[in-house]
Amino acid sequence: MPESFVDHIVLLKLARPLEAGEIAKVKELAKVPGLGVQSVSCGENYTTRGQGFNYAIVVRFENQEAEKAYQTHPEHVKLKETVLKPLIKGESPLLAIDFVDTRPVCPFGMRSFTAMGFAAGAIVGACVMKARN
Repeated sequence: MPESFVDHIVLLKLARPLEAGEIAKVKELAKVPGLGVQSVSCGENYTTRGQGFNYAIVVRFENQEAEKAYQTHPEHVKLKETVLKPLIKGESPLLAIDFVDTRPVCPFGMRSFTAMGFAAGAIVGACVMKARN
């Protein structure tokens, strides 16, 4: 059975690139307990295809409920108001989209998959050694 998750993608028009400390604050959202955030990534656009959007933030959530709770969570609101909002520029400075996606899950579990890989490696290694002798 595939495992589902929610991706929240925000495109921004910022007056300047985020500094290292500001990026760290964005990524700290992944560490807020009970928020349901699986990962946070962000970065400056390096192409000319951004139509004025020069920065992106992608937050992956466990489910739709977690994404909904995140929108009003005090840590998220604080980040928007103190870090991002002062840097936003121009008309239509933000575009956000959220979608549900799935990823396959190994039916045997990661440990079984790893053990099978080691076993296959040992067998191949033994055959190679035998062929060399």
